[in-house]
Amino acid sequence: MNRSNSVIFVGCCAALALTLSACASTPPKHLQEARSTYNQAANHSHAAQYAPTELQQAKQSLARAEKAYQDSADSNTTHTMAYLALRRAQQAMASAELNYMATTRKARENELLARTDAARMHYQRRLAVQKQSAAATRQLNEQQLQEQRRQLQDALDKLDEQQMTQADMQSLQTQYQDAMAQLDAEIERREAAEAQLEEVTQKLANVAEVRQDAGGATIISLDSATLFENGKYDLLPIARQNLQRVAEALKMQPEVTLTVAGFTSSTGSEEFNQTLSQNRAESVKDYLVSRGIPGERIDTVGYGQDRPIASNETPEGRAMNRRVEIILDNAEAIGGGPEDAQEQELPEDDYLDNTGDRLNSPLPPVDQIIPSDEPGPGDAANPAAPGEDYLAPEQSADDEEMQPEGEEGDYIEGQDDWPGIIQDGPMP
Repeated sequence: MNRSNSVIFVGCCAALALTLSACASTPPKHLQEARSTYNQAANHSHAAQYAPTELQQAKQSLARAEKAYQDSADSNTTHTMAYLALRRAQQAMASAELNYMATTRKARENELLARTDAARMHYQRRLAVQKQSAAATRQLNEQQLQEQRRQLQDALDKLDEQQMTQADMQSLQTQYQDAMAQLDAEIERREAAEAQLEEVTQKLANVAEVRQDAGGATIISLDSATLFENGKYDLLPIARQNLQRVAEALKMQPEVTLTVAGFTSSTGSEEFNQTLSQNRAESVKDYLVSRGIPGERIDTVGYGQDRPIASNETPEGRAMNRRVEIILDNAEAIGGGPEDAQEQELPEDDYLDNTGDRLNSPLPPVDQIIPSDEPGPGDAANPAAPGEDYLAPEQSADDEEMQPEGEEGDYIEGQDDWPGIIQDGPMP
């Protein structure tokens, strides 16, 4: 009986020893968490690149905890070192995430600054070219006006020599006064348009490209890269600064109505681009209204990818097509109402260049209002009835050669030399 009890006692002691051994082989909770967190920081985060010092400290702390565990599995030193290793690993992951976010944000800021600098340099070059073109155009117009005045005076002198009747003299005097009034009105209209374009261009230097189209409307063109992020229509902070200057320029023309038009490249679906361009136009309008421009003065339209000014086959062309344009209807501001603006419209071939600038349109030929040496109204050789206005015969080929022919302007629709824009992926 005593022998049997001894065997049972020995067995119980062995089982107890095995149980204690198993418990001692299980690492402390903090040590297990430290191992897991360190492995995650080292293999699955940005710690190796953005927090190498903290990661190395976590590695050293984990090594000390492992050594303490080997020396004494359940000692206070083991628990303390394991807890410290866990905190070091967590700190490495947190520091890596913060450094990664700061580096990424700085890269985006640098990219935006580069785009802004490129756009500013482009606008400065465009402003210099526009000033040079305007000076040449003004000189040509002055020469044309002087020549027409000389022709009118020569016609009056010829009438004196021919001893025309008092009635004919009165008629010619009236024609002369009408012609002079037309010339003066044309001078005033052109000076007003030129002054407005210069004023807006100076106000928006380094912010936007300013030009005039064939109808005399002033167009303020803004690069979408400085206004919105890819595929979005919320204004960037720098866009608000630029649009503030646009709003200040528009306040100088309170009688002019505006149209904000959005455009995209062909990247993405046509439906998405149409909606995006409309939303971008609405965002620009909302900001202008918030800066004091009456909403009833502003219309919006989104053209999507339908009106490119460059090829969508290249990154540069797509960047040029992503834009927002603010069109100012200048008809009432510089040339009367819509009817007057329609009467002043000239064929496209009559412009000195294809920038669409109405300032460059030729003056009306003088020989359309000056009597020639041909018989006048009521003469046998002329079938016109008495009292009807007599117009000179149509210009000859030599007269047409005297008219200035069109020159290639600096701005050509679809071929503008915009600066390269930094791209980080497709952007509609």
